[in-house]
Amino acid sequence: WSRLAAERNRKIEAERAAEAAALAARRAAERKEGGEGGDDAAADASKARLNKQRRSAAKIAQEAVAAAHAAIESKAAAATPPPPAAAPAATPPPAAAPAAAPAVPTAETL
Repeated sequence: WSRLAAERNRKIEAERAAEAAALAARRAAERKEGGEGGDDAAADASKARLNKQRRSAAKIAQEAVAAAHAAIESKAAAATPPPPAAAPAATPPPAAAPAAAPAVPTAETL
């Protein structure tokens, strides 16, 4: 009985080894055909991480530009003096004196 059991175990081990070799050959063929083959999930995860980093960098850049614009606007607002208070219009402006004739003839007077 022990000889028969040992022989049966050897057959089972040989079948398992053949199945493992066939699986390895199939995976190698998939890698050859598809370039990456089984690494598609890893490639997708890598692309997703890269896209997330790009979005984060773009958001940070937009915030930096907005902060720079706000700083420029605040400097411009601080540099611009406030408009003078409206003077009461109780007194009319003085009438303009008649213009004196020019001493030197100009193109308009010729």
